Amino acid sequence: MRIQLSMVEGAKRSRSMKRVASRKPGGKSVIEYRRARPGPATCPSGRALPGTARGTKIAVGKLTKTQRRPSRPYGGVLSSPALRHVMLGRAQEAFEAPESQSTSVLAPGTVCMKLAGRDAGKLCVVTERIDEHFVKIDGHTRARKVNIKHIEPIGRQVDLKKHVDTKAIQAALSA
Repeated sequence: MRIQLSMVEGAKRSRSMKRVASRKPGGKSVIEYRRARPGPATCPSGRALPGTARGTKIAVGKLTKTQRRPSRPYGGVLSSPALRHVMLGRAQEAFEAPESQSTSVLAPGTVCMKLAGRDAGKLCVVTERIDEHFVKIDGHTRARKVNIKHIEPIGRQVDLKKHVDTKAIQAALSA
């Protein structure tokens, strides 16, 4: 008895196809070739990265830049909790002021890091508390009203007088 071995198609000889052993209804074992689907993108901390494209390199390469990854600092590289940890570490290293003894976390004069939006990663100072959800900020960011979920206090305080201008706040942050 002679067994005839046939060559596999050229496209299936590369490792771009996943080999899966399966049994057919007649009892015959065969190797099927399936397109390998990449897993989700992950952060070094092990968390999945939301907002990143999933697919083969060719398919992802055909997408626009905004479809491939989020447009925030370290988008597509770090997850939100990991990014928050990195940014706060950098802010505390950069800002050498005495620890604050303030009773309210977001009292006027509290130094914060902006975590969301175009100014993410920049230092700011709370200038006014509007209500339990919003504060006004100024500093290395644009002077504006922000949600308190979008800023993170870094445990520092600067002396703030009433109606202080942006340049004075930036000087206090730089000192």
